[in-house]
Amino acid sequence: MSTNTKKKQKKIQTTNTTKINKINKHPLFSEGFSSYLENGEFSDITIVVDKIKYKLHKIILSYESSFFRNLFHKEKNKEKNKEKNKEKNKEKNKEKNKEKNIEKNIEKNKEKNKEKNKEKNIEKKTIVLDLPHSEHAFPVIVRYIYCGEIEINTETALPILGLATKFELKHLIETVSSFLLRLVKKDNVQEWLAQAIKFRARKVIDKCISILAKQFWLLKNPDFSWLPFKYFYQLMDHDNLSVKEEIAVYNIICNYIEKRNRNTNKKLNKQNIKKIMELVRFSFLTLNQLKAVEKNPNVPREMLIESLMARVESHEKKRKKKKRETLGNEQREVPKRFRDRPICGTSYDYEEDFDKNGIIYSIGTQNNKKPFKNPSKKTKTKFTIHASSIERGDPLDVTGRKELEFWTKDVPASWVLFDFGPNRLILPNNYTIMHGGNYKADLLRNWDLQGSNDTQNWTVLRQHRNDTSLNGNFGTASWSIDLQLEKGFRYLRLLQSGYNSSHHNFLLLSGIEFYGEIYELD
Repeated sequence: MSTNTKKKQKKIQTTNTTKINKINKHPLFSEGFSSYLENGEFSDITIVVDKIKYKLHKIILSYESSFFRNLFHKEKNKEKNKEKNKEKNKEKNKEKNKEKNIEKNIEKNKEKNKEKNKEKNIEKKTIVLDLPHSEHAFPVIVRYIYCGEIEINTETALPILGLATKFELKHLIETVSSFLLRLVKKDNVQEWLAQAIKFRARKVIDKCISILAKQFWLLKNPDFSWLPFKYFYQLMDHDNLSVKEEIAVYNIICNYIEKRNRNTNKKLNKQNIKKIMELVRFSFLTLNQLKAVEKNPNVPREMLIESLMARVESHEKKRKKKKRETLGNEQREVPKRFRDRPICGTSYDYEEDFDKNGIIYSIGTQNNKKPFKNPSKKTKTKFTIHASSIERGDPLDVTGRKELEFWTKDVPASWVLFDFGPNRLILPNNYTIMHGGNYKADLLRNWDLQGSNDTQNWTVLRQHRNDTSLNGNFGTASWSIDLQLEKGFRYLRLLQSGYNSSHHNFLLLSGIEFYGEIYELD
């Protein structure tokens, strides 16, 4: 089998209704190995899962999975050691038999040994796997290994990911993880986190905790007592944990300790209690809050003294409070417990093209408090749009959610810029655009989405080269932005980098929406 088989890119197809991913490998898999899976011909290993026997082939399992490759090597070494021990035991038994003169027993034991040897021969070819929570996913994974095809949905994805991780199926891990990460939203994050922990889905766990941390300030009376200590600590220690007041962190930690300690099986030891209490930034509590905290025996005395000293030092030096979004290197070197928390942001999750979940829609409805009005035409919103040139229409109409034509002049490197105002930072993770013409021509094909805070230095968020997603009169399409961004942008820009579908430089745009996180600055 050629090693190019593994390198062959697998195709992924997703439908909006069932959210099914179908992964196809090289045709050789479906043509060559499916029959061996069905009839068990030439099987040299039996895998038992949940009392069900699967007659499989070592070479196929080993080729795809390093887990099975290592497992079979271990079994082989065990057999070698058994054979060596047999030879040693034979020599010892010969000496014992001579000394004890038990020749008569040898004949009686022959029949018993025959039966034992039969059992041992069976055991040599049988391996029992204990796969809690993932028993039903095993035949699906096996079929993927043999036939190169698998279907996943919201119910099966996590069990499949759990086994793919255990069996070290790298491509399947990446594909299923990507599928799941798109499903995790702020409204379902705790449910996904619980399931991800159950199946030890590391990437999904990290994504869930990241979302929880960024939206922490929006949670009302959150109860995390169900969360294992390891992950509760990861959440409370997250760099992006955002709260309006530090006392909220203290109260949630106290609630966690109290509820965990009610259950003797989940009770926290003194070391872990101290460890999570150290995550509270006591120097940001008010004097009255510190007086109340001082009565809590779980709070280390030295931490209270340290926080008071920090407050005194701050008062003596009369330090000016720095904006949270512009932390310098000097402040980053300060111990974490003395730093400001990150500013509180709100996330907006994409569901479908031009839904009511977008950032621009939120600005136009004043956070869904009023009917939508085009925010670029309202001075109070401090949101506006600029274009490199205008051939037809008004660029301000682009955010009006109406099918109105707009395009720039036929000039290379045409652009449309969106200014979210001096008090907003945007971290986009998806965006949607609408073709700016009532005809199927001059469609965007080559462009970059960029972000900036000064309109001079631009960060490329996504490149599009010969992208044929837009098609038809006022057609729409959406794309994800997969960069791990650490800072937000005031300005976002569409910059045309090549000809459109009609070999022109007109940039046609009738609508746009962004999704992700928005941070309102003081």
